[in-house]
Amino acid sequence: MDRLTRLLLAARDGDRQALERFVAETQADVWRLCRYLGDPADADDLAQETYERAIGSLHRYRGDGPARPVPRQPQRRA
Repeated sequence: MDRLTRLLLAARDGDRQALERFVAETQADVWRLCRYLGDPADADDLAQETYERAIGSLHRYRGDGPARPVPRQPQRRA
């Protein structure tokens, strides 16, 4: 099991520091993906909404798969 998945499982179980570390370690990738998929001017808001939704549903995370299911570097738009 990778480090991010362990952090997310600990966060699910109430470890606030694990949640903070998870966000800190994934924030740049989430922001870049939001910038890529949406309007670059809205990337901050989209990233915040992404974390709000993810944290709100954290109690359902079972750890069946990795915590980082998307590629780190999406292909450039043509």
